Amino acid sequence: MADITLAPATVGYGLGASIKSRLVAGETLAPGQVVYLKASDKKYWLADNTTLATATVFGIVLSAAVADTPTTVLTAGMLRDSSAPFTEGKSYELSTTSGGIAPAGDAGSTDFGTGIGFATSSSELFVAICNSGGQVA
Repeated sequence: MADITLAPATVGYGLGASIKSRLVAGETLAPGQVVYLKASDKKYWLADNTTLATATVFGIVLSAAVADTPTTVLTAGMLRDSSAPFTEGKSYELSTTSGGIAPAGDAGSTDFGTGIGFATSSSELFVAICNSGGQVA
């Protein structure tokens, strides 16, 4: 299956979400994209499941940013997107595409498995990041 498409203009969060602010972007980031913390520069970059480092997810971007400017990231709790990109009851994982989210089960045999969360409705994803550190068998 293809990655889900989040609409940056309609991405938000729900009550009780864990939010981290004033994080420095390493590149251009848009709401709804998945990021990791790059150890060498302590900035947040688009995550993908192709290497252990880039598959170690920190969270999902809530505020747009360009390189070297602050952003806000949801690390756990309810992510909302009123454009309704989710399938209720479905689990989602990190994609091979930089910053992308894919339906669970899309990772290939050399990809690193990173769970992002599960859909509680068509417009809400309960984010519970699981950085497995292992490659898909």
